[in-house]
Amino acid sequence: MLTRLLVLALGASLLGCNASGEVTGGELRGPTSAAVSDAGLGEGGIDGATTWAALYADYFGPKGAASCAGSGACHGDSTQQGAIRSNFVCGASEGACHESIVSSGLVPDGGSSAPDQVNLRFTIRTSAGGTMPKSSQFTFGETDLKRIDEWIRSGAVRANR
Repeated sequence: MLTRLLVLALGASLLGCNASGEVTGGELRGPTSAAVSDAGLGEGGIDGATTWAALYADYFGPKGAASCAGSGACHGDSTQQGAIRSNFVCGASEGACHESIVSSGLVPDGGSSAPDQVNLRFTIRTSAGGTMPKSSQFTFGETDLKRIDEWIRSGAVRANR
């Protein structure tokens, strides 16, 4: 397992998202508030809550495994190429990231009873496809998808109700 993580870390240090959206240098983004399963990054996933706060911390925020804000050229602010192409900005604010993930059309306002059919699910990298994140080796696994799906199914709200 340790060897596998070292190989992932080395590979991830060579990848990233530059201003043109091409894969270049970067750093491995690791989970912040939850443990990665023994299956490894992307295979099993990160266990944790299905609230927006947990998903932001574990995946989308600056310290998340997928880190949409990326290396400073992805979705960190409206001038970065990823944000320009998608209208999705996910900087250091959990609230602004949530507002943008909805307003950009990645997740419908109010969620969906068919979370596997929302734009976000076609965008995020899984073993079946998807291209995001470009700045990380992270691949969303089954546990990750279940967490995101439950959040979408529950209304894709920012705060717990």
